[in-house]
Amino acid sequence: MFGVFLKCLSVENPEWSDEVSAEICIVNQMTEKKDKIKTINHRYHKKESDWGYTSFMDWESLISAENGYISEGMVKIKVRVW
Repeated sequence: MFGVFLKCLSVENPEWSDEVSAEICIVNQMTEKKDKIKTINHRYHKKESDWGYTSFMDWESLISAENGYISEGMVKIKVRVW
């Protein structure tokens, strides 16, 4: 499995927290219609400074060139945070 996480850096203030929404996209480099997209809604704070998916997609599907997620040895990941 292939996992993706968003981490909030420099969470030093124990009182700090922030509600975050994000869209994580594994780009299909052959056709946009096959992009793998998942969303996150999470309140980040000192004890939970990362959030995501341990099983975003199957590893073999990701690295198989005919599936279009890998090109020239690279995978493209887009993240939109709001």
